[in-house]
Amino acid sequence: MLKMQSSMQLQNSSTTTTTVMGLENIESEIKSLEESIEGLRYFPDFLSEKQSLDLLNEIDERNEWESEINSRRTLQYGYHFNYLHGGGLRKLQEEIPNYLKPVMERIEQLEDGSCWHYPQISQIILNEYKGLETYISKHIDSLDFGPTVAIISLGDPCLIVLHERTPKDPNATWNANEIIPIQNLQATGKKMCLVLKPGSLLVLNGKARYLWQHEIPKQCLWKKYLGESWKTLAFGSEDFDENKFRRVSLTMRSVVVQVP
Repeated sequence: MLKMQSSMQLQNSSTTTTTVMGLENIESEIKSLEESIEGLRYFPDFLSEKQSLDLLNEIDERNEWESEINSRRTLQYGYHFNYLHGGGLRKLQEEIPNYLKPVMERIEQLEDGSCWHYPQISQIILNEYKGLETYISKHIDSLDFGPTVAIISLGDPCLIVLHERTPKDPNATWNANEIIPIQNLQATGKKMCLVLKPGSLLVLNGKARYLWQHEIPKQCLWKKYLGESWKTLAFGSEDFDENKFRRVSLTMRSVVVQVP
């Protein structure tokens, strides 16, 4: 696994312009990102390199991956979300395993007041992105889940693209306690792109959770977002073999609906 550059790569684009910003000070880059998307928090070094590798090794030693989705392998704990039939949850017999609980508790106990909210984490999905063709389409997480989505990245750095949406009703206003169904939203054309560092934590609350879609595009599209030097921006070197790319994510959520 190659180390990415110390600078986080951030792109801000609209339907008419595309610019890539590579700022020198990572703290100012994070501040710019968080100010651009209300409710988003990014912790680039949430896990140390050793903690990240140990967690990924634990996942691989269990080798419990499922192939129910064509675009990537997955593994779900706590509750199973039915991606094949447009949603629906069922309780799983196996609870969240003990090896994931220290990370889960760290997220729940973040003290800045803007990260995890009640209720506690009750569902975790692991996604494996490997090689050139794995991806997840742009989406807003199901409203069966609560107001916070937390995503840990392991393995190789990975591009995430966030797409802004706004209520179709021009007179509508939005507050943090309101949930607007996706069919009542429309795209604005504004995009924000971020290369997620291994060991990082991305937290989506508020507008970031409910008004911004997010996706992990196929690698063949990374050049579109990052430009000609996309390998250097993402992986720190033009010599990186994209066929060997592998990123594992842990997405942690709370179930807020009654599940039979």
